[in-house]
This record gives sequence, structure tokens and C-alpha cells, in this order.
Amino acid sequence: MTKLTTSRIKEVANITAKVLPEGWFKSTLRLLFHKYITNKALEKLVERSEFKSGVLHLELKNGLKFQVPPSTQNSKLWSRYEKSDWKDKEVELQIFWESFGRLAEHFVEGIYERNYQVQEGDIVIDVGAAWGINTVDFSRKVGGTGKVVAIEPDEGSVAILKKNLELNRCKNVTVVKSGVWSRRDKIKFYLNERLGESSMVITNGEVTEIVEVEVDTLDNILEDLGINRVTLIKMDTEGAEIEALKGMDKILSDDGVKLAIASYHKVGGKPTYKTIIPMMEQKGFSSEYKHGISYFAK
Repeated sequence: MTKLTTSRIKEVANITAKVLPEGWFKSTLRLLFHKYITNKALEKLVERSEFKSGVLHLELKNGLKFQVPPSTQNSKLWSRYEKSDWKDKEVELQIFWESFGRLAEHFVEGIYERNYQVQEGDIVIDVGAAWGINTVDFSRKVGGTGKVVAIEPDEGSVAILKKNLELNRCKNVTVVKSGVWSRRDKIKFYLNERLGESSMVITNGEVTEIVEVEVDTLDNILEDLGINRVTLIKMDTEGAEIEALKGMDKILSDDGVKLAIASYHKVGGKPTYKTIIPMMEQKGFSSEYKHGISYFAK
């Protein structure tokens, strides 16, 4: 019998999502899946949680601390949460499911380190750092001899990212408020009502505001920082990964660099991994695609 792991559950959920049409049944399955993921995250990761000042304060069993923003503005859920004096853990999961899901992906499934485990002394680039769940853990792993560069264009996410770095006393992280693109420019950034889905590329009908953000190539950003060697590039840019890779020729010429890129986002009607895998193979990289992440190494 196949072991029912979190990864296996996620794989089945992804397949189901492609087959079923939108509707009540699919929405219910989606909710059940997220509740499963977040419950697993709580069981394995979270020591305590406390809601205050509009964000959830988490302390993990491994000692790391995070402030995470809500995933939903659903008034009924918030009303129930408030009536419980912010102690109803079941509704807490629903309000913060995106954050708990990301915790599970990083600390339970290790989705960005399946093909390479970050080590002391590594140089890690976190492209699309959001509020810092990956960044903080990378910072701890690379230690005093390593370095992490966290790149994020969203102003709100950057503010929480900096708080999380301060909470965890991360002294080896440089934060760059920018998008990663194929050129240096200012472009439109579509703020999404769903947490973690704002994008420079994808507009899916849930856009709340359009702002302009500065973008640059990763080659330019790293040159400005004086970095010419990179161990791992983690990237989750909501569809911008195709353009981002076009501006990385210099750093990709390093034989030691490895990449883990979220590439399930659909651009032009197809998932981006179908475009970036041939791009990277032409540059001499071997590739592997697992559960929405493309892994590359020479």
C-alpha cells in the first residue's frame, strides 16, 4: 500500500484540480486539502500561536519565530475568530491557511531543497522572498560564513520580511526591494486579494490594485551587491520566472549554481515549466520537475 504522505496528498490534489470543473464540490475539496496541510504543519511545527496587531505571531518548535499576514478577508470567519477572543484554532487555520501551507511546504516537505540541501557557507538567493519563511531558514543554515539575498517587489511583504529577519536575528541577509526581470525598468505589479499571488505577469480577476514596481536582472542585482558566486537560487515569482531567467546569463555561467523554481504558474495558457526547462537545457543544465518545482543543476 502506498504511504499517505503530505507530498502524495498534494499530488492527488493537483491532479484532481486539473480534472474537476470549478464549483461547490471542487471548492470543498480545496478547503479540506488546505485544512489537512495546515493541521500537519501545526502538529509538526508550531509550538504556539498568538494573534495580535493584525498578524499571527508564531513560534516554531525549532525555535524560529514568524509574523504572518492573513490569507482571507472573509467577514464571517473573522467574526467567529474575534468572538473566540482570537483563540479558535480551527478558524485560525482557515484565515491563515496560506502561511501555514508555506510553512508545511518548507519545513515538512522541503520543496526547495529536494535536490540540494543548503549548508554552512552557501550563498543563497531567495527570489520572491514574500514574508521570509524560506529566507529565515536559509539564513540559519548558511551560518556566519554564508549569505542570503532576499528579493521581493511587494512593499507590504517586505515590511513583514524585515520584521521576521529582526525577530530571528538574521545578520547575514540582504533585502532587495525589487522584481527580478529580463531588464532594468519599472513595470506594472498586480496586487491580488489572495495572499502570495500578486504578480508582474498574471492577472486572474482577483486584482485589487495595480502599482508600479522597479525591476532589474538578477545579474545586475548581484553585481551591485558584489556577489559573483551563488550556490542556490530559489524562485517563486508567480509567472515571472520566464523573464527572470532571461536576465541571468552571467550567474548561470557558474557551473556550481543550482536552481529550484516554482514553475506551475500558467502564462499564455501553459505552465511555465514547459518553457523554462528547454531554456535551461540549452544552457547546459540538467532538469527535473516534481510537484510544481523545476530543479536545475549542471
